[in-house]
Amino acid sequence: MAVKVSLNCLRVLCIQSHVVHGYVGNKIAVFPLQVCVLLVITYTGYAFVKGQVLDAASMKDLYLGLKANGLNKYTHVLTGYMGSPSSLEAVADIVSDLKKENSNIKYYCDPVLGDNGKLVSFSVRSFLKSAYCVYYGQHSQEFRY
Repeated sequence: MAVKVSLNCLRVLCIQSHVVHGYVGNKIAVFPLQVCVLLVITYTGYAFVKGQVLDAASMKDLYLGLKANGLNKYTHVLTGYMGSPSSLEAVADIVSDLKKENSNIKYYCDPVLGDNGKLVSFSVRSFLKSAYCVYYGQHSQEFRY
């Protein structure tokens, strides 16, 4: 049985990295529903990083589980660092599907500037247009200036 969710309340789907040390990604966005797509020991700017990237198929599978239970009634989507280009494609598909459910959904995107020495990767540019708001985290701000 699907759970009925009122759109009168704010519901945020947060899709981004999570670290076990420090405060970046989902660690600073604890209050929304979290879908961890990258679990690493710390910020990826360190010389030594260990962890896992959630592949696109697994990310889509998690979303399909939410949808099958009627839990995809979000008012906002927040994305940040993904860890892989295929994850970005999965996010684009998820955001597109959520917009079909709620045309008023607000999508907030942190494109994570400066990753791998590039300003913004092509895969990020391809769906920035669908964002209600593009915001920049501290790392991106430092890279820009």
